[in-house]
Amino acid sequence: MIRRIAGDHPDPFQLPNSRLVLAAVEDIENQYRTAMSNSIDISAEPLPLEQPSEKSYSRGPSWNQTDSWQELYARINADIRSLQDPAAMQLGVPPDFDVTICMYCDTMAKKNMYQQREDYLLTLKKDEQRIAQQIFTVFKYFDELEIKGPSSVTTEMKAAKEILQQDMKLLHERVIIKLQRLVAAYQHDFLKIVNLVPLILGLDRQCQLMGLGELPVNLALNKILNADDVNNYIKKLIAQQDYARVLNIAWILSTERQFQLMGEKGIMAGNEFQQVLDFNRFQLTVSADAKEESDKHYTKGQVKSEVTYYKATPTKDCRFAFIQSNGAKSMGVGNAFIRFNLLEAASSEGVYTGNKKWIMIDPYIKIGFCSGEDTVKLFPLMPNFDDPHESWKTDLGTERLPLMTLLFSDGFDNNNNMVDAGDEMLDKMQEVQKFTADLSISL
Repeated sequence: MIRRIAGDHPDPFQLPNSRLVLAAVEDIENQYRTAMSNSIDISAEPLPLEQPSEKSYSRGPSWNQTDSWQELYARINADIRSLQDPAAMQLGVPPDFDVTICMYCDTMAKKNMYQQREDYLLTLKKDEQRIAQQIFTVFKYFDELEIKGPSSVTTEMKAAKEILQQDMKLLHERVIIKLQRLVAAYQHDFLKIVNLVPLILGLDRQCQLMGLGELPVNLALNKILNADDVNNYIKKLIAQQDYARVLNIAWILSTERQFQLMGEKGIMAGNEFQQVLDFNRFQLTVSADAKEESDKHYTKGQVKSEVTYYKATPTKDCRFAFIQSNGAKSMGVGNAFIRFNLLEAASSEGVYTGNKKWIMIDPYIKIGFCSGEDTVKLFPLMPNFDDPHESWKTDLGTERLPLMTLLFSDGFDNNNNMVDAGDEMLDKMQEVQKFTADLSISL
C-alpha cells in the first residue's frame, strides 16, 4: 500500500503519508487484537461460602447461604422474563465512524470517537451482559461448592444450573438478533456498519470459547463489510469534492486492511483507489494587477500565472500542505517556481521592451479543514532567469530599471510575505498609500 502511494506522490509526501498509513494499519490491528482476545471477562461476584452446621444435617443437606444464590437465581429469572417484552429490544442508532482528517491528527477527537462507539456497544448489550454476569456468579458459586465435594451441590442446584445454561444461550441469541436487525437497517451505511465490527468479532470469539457454535451467515464480516459499499461511498465523496475525507487516506487504507484480514478483495482490486490518488490534484492560478502613481509619475502592471498543479499532504496541525507536481497526474516534484506571463507593463519612465516571462518562488500553501485556518505565503515576482533584467526604452536609450519588480514586491507584505487567503482564497485587496494591488488566487 505504501509503495503504491509512494509511486504517485512526490518525495516530500513520502514521510507524512507513510506515517499515516502505518498508524492506520496499527490502529485497525489493535482493534482486531482486542476483539479476538482468548479470554472472556465475566466479572462474576463471588457469593459467600460457609461450612454447613451440624444442625443443618439433621434437617437434610442444606447450606446456610442457599438463600443467597436462590435470591440471585430468582432475580435472573425475573430479568429473563422482562426481556420477552418487545420494548426491551432497544437498538438505538450506531454512531458514524469519523473518517475526516481531523480525527486522525487530533488525538482527543480520535479518543472521543472510539469512546462513543464503545459506549454505544456497551449500551446495546448492557441488559444481556448484566444478566450474564449474574449467571456466571451463580456458576462460580456452584463450582466452588463442587470443589469442596460433589455432595455439596444439591439436586436443586444442578437443576438451576441447567436452566441457567439455557438462559445463557438465550442471551447470546438475543444479542445476535440485535446485530442482525442493525445490519439489516444499515447494511449499506458503511460508516455505521464499520462501528459494529468490533462487537461482531468479539461475539464470534466468545462463541468459539464457550462452544456456542458459529454466528449466522448474515453476520459474517465478508457479508456485512462490502467493498462495493466502500467504493460507492468514496465515489460520493469525490463527487461532493469532500477533500477532508477523500484526502485522508488513513481510513481508506485501514478499511483495506480489514478486507485483507478477512481474505477478501478490497477497494484496491479495482480502479477506485487510483481515483482517490488522481483526486489529489489541484490547479493553482495567480493573477495580480498593480498600480503606483504620484503627481508626475506612474507605473502599472498585470501578470497571470500559467496553470500549475499541486498535490496535498496532511500535516500534524490538521491542515494540508500543497507541493507542486509536474502535471495533473504527475509522479514527480515540479519546479521550484511558478511561471507568469507579464500581460501589461507601463510607466511614465518609458516603454517596456524586456522579458515577458516571469517567475515566482513556489508559494507556501496550507489549507485547514479542521481549524479553518488557511495560509498562503507568496514571494516577489522576478523576470525569468534566461533574461533576468527589466529593459525599458527611455529618453536616455535602453535601460535596466526594476520598475515591475518593485511594483509587485510592494504588492505583498515584504516583512513576512504572508497573505491571509481565507476560506475561498479569492480576491485579496491591499492598499498602501498611493499603491493599489488586486491579487486573485484560485486553487
